[in-house]
Amino acid sequence: MVQRIDKEYGFDHQQFNNFFTSPCLEFIQVCGNGDVTPCPGNDQVVGNIKQENITDIRARILQKFPGHDCNNFDGNCLYREKTI
Repeated sequence: MVQRIDKEYGFDHQQFNNFFTSPCLEFIQVCGNGDVTPCPGNDQVVGNIKQENITDIRARILQKFPGHDCNNFDGNCLYREKTI
């Protein structure tokens, strides 16, 4: 599901497991029960993929958390202190 959503939004990236060695690439997180949060660093549920489409949920994320706009994102986690 994650790869399908990435493709829908034109995200073409490797999937990293270590936040210390790579810039943030997670702009949406879909949980196993369908709940959607902005990212692993922000666990506020903004919708459920089983009940509404991802486009509407993504728009709500950008409205509530504009820092998640990929066009203006510098790669640093929005919720952690910058290390460099």
